[in-house]
Amino acid sequence: MHHVCRSFVCFRVFYSRFCNSSEQTAQLIQTLLNYSKSAATSLERAKSLLKYDKLQQRLLQVEAELNSVIADESNRKSRIKLSREYSHLTKKLESIESLSRELEEYHSLGLVMEKDQDSSGLKEILEEMLVLKGRAEDMERQAIVGEDRDQKGAYLELHSGAGGVESMDWCATLFRMYIRWAEQHSYEVDIVDENKGEVAGIRSGTLKIDGGDGCAFGWLRKEAGVHRLVRISPFDSGGRRHTSFVAVSVIPDVGEDLKENLIEPGSLRIETFRASGSGGQHVNKTESAIRIVHIPSGITVQCQSQRSQYQNKQTALKMLEAKLQYQEQLKREEEINNMSEHSKEAQFGNQIRSYILAPYQLVKDMRTGYEHRNPERVLNGEALDEFLVSCLSWEKQLKDENV
Repeated sequence: MHHVCRSFVCFRVFYSRFCNSSEQTAQLIQTLLNYSKSAATSLERAKSLLKYDKLQQRLLQVEAELNSVIADESNRKSRIKLSREYSHLTKKLESIESLSRELEEYHSLGLVMEKDQDSSGLKEILEEMLVLKGRAEDMERQAIVGEDRDQKGAYLELHSGAGGVESMDWCATLFRMYIRWAEQHSYEVDIVDENKGEVAGIRSGTLKIDGGDGCAFGWLRKEAGVHRLVRISPFDSGGRRHTSFVAVSVIPDVGEDLKENLIEPGSLRIETFRASGSGGQHVNKTESAIRIVHIPSGITVQCQSQRSQYQNKQTALKMLEAKLQYQEQLKREEEINNMSEHSKEAQFGNQIRSYILAPYQLVKDMRTGYEHRNPERVLNGEALDEFLVSCLSWEKQLKDENV
């Protein structure tokens, strides 16, 4: 809801500039109607993404099935499962219908005020309309994420590719971008691993992003792939243009939903090493950092964020188990294995997004064609949402076309 708070600030500045003249009152009423139309558009998009009509049909179907098993004591598991689905569907439909009713009421009120040029209580009504607009936009955002499997925390792994020091600096820049984006959305961010470069930047790093709306993986999963940077290198005394690459992989944090027996005895190689970078004398003088290799798959994870070797080992094991479970899921669904995107060669031709800082400024998603002409806002995490929404909407559209 951070965007709603910013809207309130803008609104208060906007409102303070107006007096009570009829012309200014008309402009404020028109603002109310514009907010109402914008919110209604967001709600309609959310209903379309959620397949509102099918949700209503499914609710009736679940209700009928629930009534048929409610008297059957031997079918307790089915009854519990149906009850949960019924409660979930009811809550979702009620929130949509409630918001729809409120938007209609405020739009009708705005039309009456426009007709009578009545400004009484207009400031309060505009503020309430902003809240409704924020709710509608949040509902649309949640509908874009959608599937239950996406409602999880996420591990983000970044690996610098071709480009040497320049790519390591680029890796550190993306690392900061995702941290800032997560903080702006009230997520909790843990730096699980950060392998610093000798001159600047980082060779690789891992973030755990959780909390917030509980959908970090849903929002970030399409970030998997190679990110390309073109700029005048600050490390080149000749001021020449350089191209750098960083590969990003995104893995869901399955939490307590881990399957048993994912890791067979004797299938791991565990290595210890000294943590790099800052962290105090203890961290850098003892071999507290852990690297675990899953021999059958070749998957490697490492953690050096904690002072304790035991804590680092437990974190690394959780991440490895999450990777293995996600790999199984992707194989079952015959989807593109996003988890192993970082194993692709990080070079020209594999990128999903280009960030061009010279000779002109542009960020472009190579899958959707979406563009933004202010790279600074994207790299600060402020405009990253535009790319996330664009890509997830594009993916949903492709799925709907193939149904």
